[in-house]
Amino acid sequence: RDTGAMKDDTALYYESTTALVRMLRTSNLTTGVFERVTGVHIAQWRILAFLAQHPDCTQKQLKDAHRVDPAAITRTVKLLERTGLVARRTDTDDNRLTRVILTPAGEQLVAEVSERRRQYLLQALDGIAPKDIDVFEKVLISLEANAVKMIKQLRKK
Repeated sequence: RDTGAMKDDTALYYESTTALVRMLRTSNLTTGVFERVTGVHIAQWRILAFLAQHPDCTQKQLKDAHRVDPAAITRTVKLLERTGLVARRTDTDDNRLTRVILTPAGEQLVAEVSERRRQYLLQALDGIAPKDIDVFEKVLISLEANAVKMIKQLRKK
């Protein structure tokens, strides 16, 4: 390989690694701010908001939508159930499935938190042009797709 290409690879590696580290740090920071502003843990909010949009879904649908392991969904749903925000019941047609629904308390919390979430987003995205958000979304989609491909390749080994 020529020396110029190696320098380019090194620069790309450094810039990419720095960007990924910044992205992770920013994700952690914004998650913490979200939780303080809304008063709800992000994992719990994602489930509550999903249930508000997709009433009476199964835990498997929650798992698939959020791309997390089943145990993580079960832990979070059980916590939400203990706090009275969701109810679980066995599917009437297939007793292997567990359905999850928002309780009235869960519906009320989603309504209350939705406004705080809207305010959070307005502040978090302040000064960022919609076209820049669109580009960022495309980059994240590509990065996620590449990571999924890598995981699949690693599983084959």
